[in-house]
Amino acid sequence: LTQRFVTWPVSIFTEMKQCLKIGSGTTKHRKAAWLRGLRKEKKMQELMIVSKEEFRQRLAGLIQEAPPQEASEAMKELAINLVSTLPRLFGDELDRLTMWERIGNGVTVAIKKCGGDTDVFLTQLLDHILANKASLASCEQLQAIIFKIDALEAGGKKLLLQTLETKLNVILVYARLAWKERTK
Repeated sequence: LTQRFVTWPVSIFTEMKQCLKIGSGTTKHRKAAWLRGLRKEKKMQELMIVSKEEFRQRLAGLIQEAPPQEASEAMKELAINLVSTLPRLFGDELDRLTMWERIGNGVTVAIKKCGGDTDVFLTQLLDHILANKASLASCEQLQAIIFKIDALEAGGKKLLLQTLETKLNVILVYARLAWKERTK
């Protein structure tokens, strides 16, 4: 069976619960009125794709929402960890003087080619820096990062790619500092 996905803004679950409790008419009519009001106010800026089951759980309050700032900071940290691992895997046949430029270009190219798929993104990025396959398989730090990325929901993976795309220069600076600390 294929699962249908419903697109809802992250910040509206609490508002919807309150609206369904207050007012006259049946729950169905209150929900429809609430949705009409939502469309008029154009609050559909920050969208998140969730399954029907997750939507029900969020509506019931069983799943707590992480504040967007914390999620953004967590994605930035994950991106810095990923990029700071890449010099260790950088191809021997490439010039080390252009390592950070090549890594930055690799991130940009991989984001454009991946179509939102993080596995394709990682593959494209590692191919761009000519990472040795034996080094890839034995790099525990990269394995831990891949497991963290795989554990993310679809919205988290999208946020990670957006963070890499929009904050790449800052991420490169922090990643270089983290790499220098590790190699001391």
